[in-house]
Amino acid sequence: MNPKILFINPCVRPDTPKKIINVGLAYVVSAVERAGYEFQILDIDAHRYSNDYITEYFQKYQFDVVAVGTLVSMYAEMKELAALIRRCNEKTLLVAGNTLATSIPEILLRLTDFDIVVLGEGETATQELLGAIKNKTELRAVKGIGFLDNG
Repeated sequence: MNPKILFINPCVRPDTPKKIINVGLAYVVSAVERAGYEFQILDIDAHRYSNDYITEYFQKYQFDVVAVGTLVSMYAEMKELAALIRRCNEKTLLVAGNTLATSIPEILLRLTDFDIVVLGEGETATQELLGAIKNKTELRAVKGIGFLDNG
């Protein structure tokens, strides 16, 4: 059975009226779709959802995997978002990508609620990660990710 997947497009520039399409996210979700997975997207940037809305959303919906990719400059906001999701969805695997994950993987894994980081280009790694989750196989076999293994 395929995991229930959510991708999040965070709002990087909340003070701008123009919503900017996240091209990296588009590449990753296109690859995931081609691999046969269904998913949802929570587009915080397009809708400018409040934290109250996001909390209600995660209290209402449960996911096996929630993935977000953004800039490393969004660290504080993503740490807060990961903690919010974890409070609502205790067993969800939280995945970080883009420069947020590639620049500071160990910090994310040790100091936030993120469980897995996708390093570098994420299309293939994300497909393989979802396959490992679906088939309950070792994450060690997935190239291009990082995670803590017994600390």
